[in-house]
Amino acid sequence: MNMENIKVYEGIEGYKQINLNTTKAKELKIIELDKMDRFLSHEEAEEIRKELATNGVKIKQISNRAYFEPWTDVEELPKKLWQYRYINPHKLKIESEIYLYEDTVVFCSIQGDRVVCYEIKDPALKKQQEAIFDYFWHMGDIPVIGKGGKTSIF
Repeated sequence: MNMENIKVYEGIEGYKQINLNTTKAKELKIIELDKMDRFLSHEEAEEIRKELATNGVKIKQISNRAYFEPWTDVEELPKKLWQYRYINPHKLKIESEIYLYEDTVVFCSIQGDRVVCYEIKDPALKKQQEAIFDYFWHMGDIPVIGKGGKTSIF
């Protein structure tokens, strides 16, 4: 791997670009702190979600959040493309976001309103991070997913 395979994205615009980049993937695995709406307007987040649905991107997501209120009007996303697992923070305390797709790993450091994302194109690193993701995926609790992506494991 050389430095040409590493890009740094900063701030809200960088975070938005990272999420736009994922819309071209076939499959996306996310270890997530919070929904995109935390940093992007709901309208911007919905545009990205529409693009994910239009492109048929299959999403697997892990989070420490046991419950989500409805978060999208793009119904196809939670009904057909999105799978979610709650992971107890005693098993894995999520303190940053990780995106896995194609041959790419993205690490997003989020400290308050400060966001820095590191995009690394490296098939071996992606394969290793995917094995870690899959390990925790199988440990996670499967929620009930309702209208608009509303979820609950209880």
